[in-house]
Amino acid sequence: MKTIIVDKCAACNPINRLINQLNDKGIEVVESKLEDYHFHQLYFKINASIEVTNDMSLDDLTKRDNFIVCDCHWSRVEFLQSLAIEL
Repeated sequence: MKTIIVDKCAACNPINRLINQLNDKGIEVVESKLEDYHFHQLYFKINASIEVTNDMSLDDLTKRDNFIVCDCHWSRVEFLQSLAIEL
């Protein structure tokens, strides 16, 4: 599994696992940034629908409307497309 690093801050295991699973499906991160260095809180933007995660392992992650948050550092992966846009 590739370790995801943003501004010299490594992502936690749940976020690493999610981003790697997305990359395996050919879905790339379009934006990433460090939101809080103290808490190692990262932000990622994905140009896909959150529905692409329906068959993925989301252990230690919480799915919300259009984003997923890790339970450990509150890092966030935002999904830009809704299912209606993809049809």
